[in-house]
Amino acid sequence: MNREDEVLLFNFPGVPEPFRLRRDRADEGRVVWVNVGTFPPHWAGTTITWELTPTAEGTRVAFSHAGFPADESEIPMISETWGTLMNHLKGYAETGVPQPFFTV
Repeated sequence: MNREDEVLLFNFPGVPEPFRLRRDRADEGRVVWVNVGTFPPHWAGTTITWELTPTAEGTRVAFSHAGFPADESEIPMISETWGTLMNHLKGYAETGVPQPFFTV
């Protein structure tokens, strides 16, 4: 991952160009990224939001990736990938052992 000012560049193996996500907000309770690139085309203009809420047991994390057209055919694949990533993140938070989904 690299960055250009507030834009994070996410590179993935076998993907022709990076995903470009601009950090629009980052504070204790919320992190918001907006896809400002044209790749992948179905992500253009979408928003990724992490809501963090303290609880008695720790922190509740609510995640959303919104702004897709209603007829977006890639939604099932995108949802499955995010679900897998969230499980890896949960495992890392609970054990401290990294569980990368993508490797370079």
